[in-house]
Amino acid sequence: HLSNEDTKAMAVYIKSLPPIGESPAQPLTDEQRKTGLELYDKHCEECHLGSGRGAFLKAPPVSGSAIVQNAHPASLINVILYGAKVDKESPTPFGAWEDMASFADKMSDEEIATLANFLRSTWDNKGGPVSPRDVAKQR
Repeated sequence: HLSNEDTKAMAVYIKSLPPIGESPAQPLTDEQRKTGLELYDKHCEECHLGSGRGAFLKAPPVSGSAIVQNAHPASLINVILYGAKVDKESPTPFGAWEDMASFADKMSDEEIATLANFLRSTWDNKGGPVSPRDVAKQR
């Protein structure tokens, strides 16, 4: 029920977005990598595993994830902040994962940005930087 102008405007906008995974990767300093790994081990490793490949019937992979590597980190930030609910009636090809908890009350904007940057630059993931300000905008 869109007008031709609306359809064209949407197509122009979508075509203007950079492809997934083509955001400029940022190298992390040793300290950033260490802090990111500590946050990952504390909050994520139990379900997503040290390999980032996720656990069967528990959590999807973060290694190679389109959400993690997207040029626009909004979806990744939202998942970390607000968690994710799984539709148990429509399981994934890997089974019905568990719901992911929210970390909005457990981590600061700085910590979430550090974790997101760790995820976006580990396991051959390629994603641009996430700032605490990016997180604050979505909180």
